[in-house]
Amino acid sequence: MLTNTDLVTITCTRDRGIQELQSYSLDLMVTDTCNHYVVVEDDKMSIDEWRTMLFPYYARHHLYLIPGTSLLPSKYYVNDSPIKNGWHRQSILKLLIADKIQSNKYLIFDSKNFFICKQSLNEWPLDEGN
Repeated sequence: MLTNTDLVTITCTRDRGIQELQSYSLDLMVTDTCNHYVVVEDDKMSIDEWRTMLFPYYARHHLYLIPGTSLLPSKYYVNDSPIKNGWHRQSILKLLIADKIQSNKYLIFDSKNFFICKQSLNEWPLDEGN
């Protein structure tokens, strides 16, 4: 029996254009319905602005927008601000998102990753530990 594979993307406002293209490619190329968790690591755009921009691409898939700051515990803050280095913050968020996802399988993308051909996420050989 196949289990649903979710998709996770860690993104930021600087990458909003390519994030929109990723969502478009998901809509066109992923054949089975999936949950797409988009973690926005900064707050330069509101979650409502992200939702307005991305929602048109989610007629078949489910979009979950998560502010990155809601995932970061205080130990990842310096002087009451989240870690400044985007690469470090993104890496930490990729680990912390595991507690928010209901699926046993998920694939993590960066904003710059796209689907370029028809694909079923549920057919990916993503066994635990591989």
